[in-house]
Amino acid sequence: MRTNEAEAVFRRYLEQRGLVVSRLTAEEAADAAIGFFESERADDVEAETGDMLLFQWGTYDWHDGNGPSFQLELARQFVLAGFAPDQADDAMWQLRLTLHYPASEAADALGAGHKWCERVADTDAFRTFIRTTPVMAFAAATGADRVELSPDQVG
Repeated sequence: MRTNEAEAVFRRYLEQRGLVVSRLTAEEAADAAIGFFESERADDVEAETGDMLLFQWGTYDWHDGNGPSFQLELARQFVLAGFAPDQADDAMWQLRLTLHYPASEAADALGAGHKWCERVADTDAFRTFIRTTPVMAFAAATGADRVELSPDQVG
């Protein structure tokens, strides 16, 4: 898969499993993001750190008219191969799967944090980490207000 195809390939991956982005639960989102990371490798990225998976959470207000929300995100990060060091910002992309929950004291108590999965060989431990976080327990009990999938340049 090429990086610029990641969103379409992920949507097909979900569809083949009977899943739709807008209706994903946190557990389904985590399982799908990890499964996609394991099965679909990017072939236009840096060899060592060009294709990684990020789990992150926290309460944010991006001033987009939606107000603050607690966000649980799984982001596939791609670092494209062949860019000169002075062009590094152009080389970094993420495919973000973001679940939004109502901002609340319970959500605020979870704080903010992140964890990276840098290699497919580490996905079992990564999956266990995600499943056992208080963030996932909160998400299961609360239910997402909305779910978004978006490719973004992050450099």
